[in-house]
Amino acid sequence: MQLYLAFSVVFIIVFLGLALFENGKIINWAIMFNDPDWNFTDFFRQIIYASNLNLIYFNTNDAPFPPFAYVFYHFLYLINPFVAPVELSSWTLARDKSFNMLIFLFLEIIKILLLFISVQCLLKKKYSSNTLILFFVSILFSIPFLFGAVERGNIILLVIGLLLFAFYFRDSDKMLYKEIALILIAVCTAIKVYPAIIGLIYIKEKRYKEAFRLLIYGILFFFVPFVFTGGFQGLMQYIRVLSEFGTRTISRWTSLNSFIYATADALKPGIDKQSLLPLVLVVENVFLFINVLSFFKCKKKFVSYILLCSILSVYVSDSYRYTAVYMLIPFIYFLLKEEKERFDFVYLILFSLVFSIPVYAYLLHLSVVDFFIFVPIYLLCFVAYLDTWVFQRKAI
Repeated sequence: MQLYLAFSVVFIIVFLGLALFENGKIINWAIMFNDPDWNFTDFFRQIIYASNLNLIYFNTNDAPFPPFAYVFYHFLYLINPFVAPVELSSWTLARDKSFNMLIFLFLEIIKILLLFISVQCLLKKKYSSNTLILFFVSILFSIPFLFGAVERGNIILLVIGLLLFAFYFRDSDKMLYKEIALILIAVCTAIKVYPAIIGLIYIKEKRYKEAFRLLIYGILFFFVPFVFTGGFQGLMQYIRVLSEFGTRTISRWTSLNSFIYATADALKPGIDKQSLLPLVLVVENVFLFINVLSFFKCKKKFVSYILLCSILSVYVSDSYRYTAVYMLIPFIYFLLKEEKERFDFVYLILFSLVFSIPVYAYLLHLSVVDFFIFVPIYLLCFVAYLDTWVFQRKAI
């Protein structure tokens, strides 16, 4: 913990110093697309889409969330209604409408508080209050959180907080808390879809009854809200929307498919990325298969969580830097372990690179911020493979 805090705090101080003496130039560098005019788009754009709840998936192909999330956004729209076109650029209408920014600020404060409490619940038995406060500030002042989830206004900030509470409650001796954990995972699945993979933990631990109840909760939270978004036809249209997301060929140093496209662009500018789509689909699904197989093979809790949460971070098609927040789960469990093990220093450095501000990249005049956040995640996977398939077997 101390090494991470020293690493992170130094970077934060350098970042703030550069922001002060260069009139905020480094802040513009850290913001996605280097365009501060696009702040909070993920929050306000969804309000635009959810203004017509029944036609949401028919009006736009850019609505990736299940209807449970859009019922929430529709509620926010009803608080402050306005004429809402569905174009991608129309999100500024929602941002500038009356007190919508105040609502956003209030919700962000709540989400940050939930995240802080969940982190404190998981780590309080091992670390002091002062250490936890400093740890949380360091996490919050990282690219995935401050310049990802918060700056985009993405609902993933709520999801990661709820998932951490679920991990805290699932190990409780009280049946009520265990049930709350199942409901929280189901809610997260109904907001972001991909957290459904957390259910594999229950299967691995042979907690089959809980896994079955989780499935029931997931079905209820995921499918029932389609009543409000076009029923069965809305469901079919939503599946088509997700399929389109999976076939986009955008170059970006984040998710596995976009990382491959970005690498191809760097090596061969102007390459026809559509021709790479079959290869990309194979690579990302091989990655999924290897990680799931390794997850069931792995005997170390935090390593198995690296394998599972890296799927959440990099398998998601056409995702942005904020998906790296899922790696906070294995990071916390890494900090909780007591025994010293092989690769501990490597794991700690890689986690520190994920949850920091890569000011060294700025000083080297490198603009690809996400590259320095996601390469460590891929390296964490690689080290986890070695730990699981090579050194774990030798230890036996």
